[in-house]
Amino acid sequence: MNHKGRSLAVWLDNNDKYTIQNHGMKTSLRSDTTIDLVLKTPTISLAPCGTLSYTGSDHLPILMELNGINLQDNNYIISKTYWEIYKNILTIINPCVQKEKEKTYQDKPSKWFTFSQQLLEALKERVTIYHQTAQQRSTLSSSLRLMLKQKHYLQIKYRHGKLEEDRIRLRSWNKLVQYELKSFRQNNWMNFISEVAFPNPTHCWKTVKRLNKKRTASFSAITENDNIYKTPEKIVNCLQNHFSSRFIAPTLNMDNSTDVLASKLWNELSNSSHEDIELVCENSDLKITTQDLKSIIRKMNTKNSLGFDKVSNKIVKLLPECYLTIIILDRTTTIDYQGHVSDQIVITRGAPQGSCFGPKAYIVNLFDLPQIFECPREVHLYVDDLAILYSPSIYLKYIKQTNEIQTRINNDMVKLEQYADNNHQPVYKNKTESVDYHKSVQVPKIRIVYQGQCIQQQRTFKSKMPAWPARLPGQVTGPDRLFTF
Repeated sequence: MNHKGRSLAVWLDNNDKYTIQNHGMKTSLRSDTTIDLVLKTPTISLAPCGTLSYTGSDHLPILMELNGINLQDNNYIISKTYWEIYKNILTIINPCVQKEKEKTYQDKPSKWFTFSQQLLEALKERVTIYHQTAQQRSTLSSSLRLMLKQKHYLQIKYRHGKLEEDRIRLRSWNKLVQYELKSFRQNNWMNFISEVAFPNPTHCWKTVKRLNKKRTASFSAITENDNIYKTPEKIVNCLQNHFSSRFIAPTLNMDNSTDVLASKLWNELSNSSHEDIELVCENSDLKITTQDLKSIIRKMNTKNSLGFDKVSNKIVKLLPECYLTIIILDRTTTIDYQGHVSDQIVITRGAPQGSCFGPKAYIVNLFDLPQIFECPREVHLYVDDLAILYSPSIYLKYIKQTNEIQTRINNDMVKLEQYADNNHQPVYKNKTESVDYHKSVQVPKIRIVYQGQCIQQQRTFKSKMPAWPARLPGQVTGPDRLFTF
């Protein structure tokens, strides 16, 4: 019995969108039943079809004529949003929005946040129109488009001719096109930077948007210390306690000079007017005016992407200042695990949108690290991996070389520990390793201590940084990676 055919017949009987055109037609030499079906939709007018005599295959070819099929043009739907009207409407309705907040959402920050998102998205849809166009506007220059067209011509020519001359020409042309594309992107970036930095090197833009995470892979239990939580209720409670402690405002140590300066600056900024940009400039080496800031933000090439909240980057960039507090303040989050939802978790720390690692790594690499270590040229930061290279003096004997390099490394470790504590930049000492490169028979015994713990010595190391040669004339160490030559 053909179970698949019976299941298909039942499905077709229950589905009104498709009908069989060739009932009772013999379509195969192996069977008198209709094996090859011709399905059509109500919108397609199909003339009677028939099979052709053909002995090269078990299945007979079917000849049919189709009527009523409309060909679609290659048109693109382009949206255009009138952002100036968007800003003006938001400014006009701001008093009504504030009254609605005081009346309905005074003690409901999460519902007020959701209402604000829906308002921004609905207003954007009202000031957006859509139209069709035959082609999309190219972002490449006309010369680059001609070069790509010539490259495609050479590809077709080589595919048909297989001549060595065409292969060499295609290879050379491909390298030229790649070089021009790279130069084109680099020139666009440099033009943007030059416009932003003129007349003063200014940076002050912020993109704020609610941060949402996609659902992660399913799991059935969580281990915390010696406890194992398996029920959804206990898992949600465990995660809620964990993230509540992570998002709570940090406790400042008034004996720490960095914390004192941060607290003083925050008090000045939080108690000042939102329009007082001069106060920000007093605590920076940048000289910027309000007009410069507006010009920078206007020239930003922001993406139109949006998250689950449907608040895109472009919307946030053009919001009046009175609406920015809606996006920045009163941030909350919840944990949803198998339908069990936790209580609202108030977020009082962290950036509302985007990654802050890039600016921090830039400051640490170019400003902080050269002041900590004895030889800044031998300090290498690659993403979050820090590698420090040490080489002993060539004018000392081997025994004195070992003592000398051990003293230098431990002195730097003390400085690094002080920096990490003062600036809240912890170093994971359990992952810190030391690798020695030498020409001696025995491995040099170098004792490196960080926070009272000896750094583990390895023969080799794995890193995202460029590979080191197998034989080097000397030794290495570093937090995350400590090397000695």
